[in-house]
Amino acid sequence: MERPGFRWAPVSLMAAHGASFIGPAITAFEEPALVTEIGLEATYLFLQFPYVIVGVAPDMLHWRVRFQDTVYEMTVIPGWQGPEEYECNMLLLRHSIDHGNEHLCVVVKIKGHINTKADEEYMVSCEYKGVVAIRAFAENDTLESQEPALDGSAGTLKALVT
Repeated sequence: MERPGFRWAPVSLMAAHGASFIGPAITAFEEPALVTEIGLEATYLFLQFPYVIVGVAPDMLHWRVRFQDTVYEMTVIPGWQGPEEYECNMLLLRHSIDHGNEHLCVVVKIKGHINTKADEEYMVSCEYKGVVAIRAFAENDTLESQEPALDGSAGTLKALVT
């Protein structure tokens, strides 16, 4: 769907209501996601990293992020994104990643923070960019490629995906 705020919708909504899993789930927790007039509000696990430009060109398909003692390797999945290349700085995941296993996750670009209540609760506003495959490895594991890893951070957050 190309409507502003809803480019995430075709894949995510299908997985959200118990349909066969063909894409990232709509939320990482039992707390329901909320579709608003400006996008999707949901709680996710996240992996944040410095801005990178990725795409479908052979030299742009992969990148790595290190958080604590784990290295995460991402691979762009051609056809699951709009432009041939894009800038991003965060992944939204529906569950934690076991070492060695590959999962799909949503890649986004952070746009800012939104205060949602008087008690200073906030959401991260982000723009959907596409879907990538992610694998996790212990930092000292031998990996197929020895590309350098960006330093990252991880945790749980509430996001508004547009």
